[in-house]
Amino acid sequence: MNTVDYVKLIFKSVESFPLYYIMRYFPWVKQLGSLIIDPSVLVKRAKYIAWVEDQVKARSAQDTQRPDFMTEILKHNGDKGESLSDGELLSNAQIMITAGSETTATLLSAVTYCC
Repeated sequence: MNTVDYVKLIFKSVESFPLYYIMRYFPWVKQLGSLIIDPSVLVKRAKYIAWVEDQVKARSAQDTQRPDFMTEILKHNGDKGESLSDGELLSNAQIMITAGSETTATLLSAVTYCC
């Protein structure tokens, strides 16, 4: 996949957030199937989560000269007697990637439109 595909994957994943949480808190909604939820959106969300997991594993395995969020998270993981699990690292990475991508894309779209 190239960069454009990842950006599209992020946007499709954002579409599935409400559906994901509805199914999490109301499991009976799963029984309604495609009447309420477009299965392709959930498949794209699963691809996005798998991609983020791959990125977290790759980033955790390497050292970098350029500090980033993960540098600080990994450096201080385990301080004060508690550490983040792999699931917690993944969850934090999903939030940071989605938030950073969405706001940046929105800003660039607005600047392009206004100029």
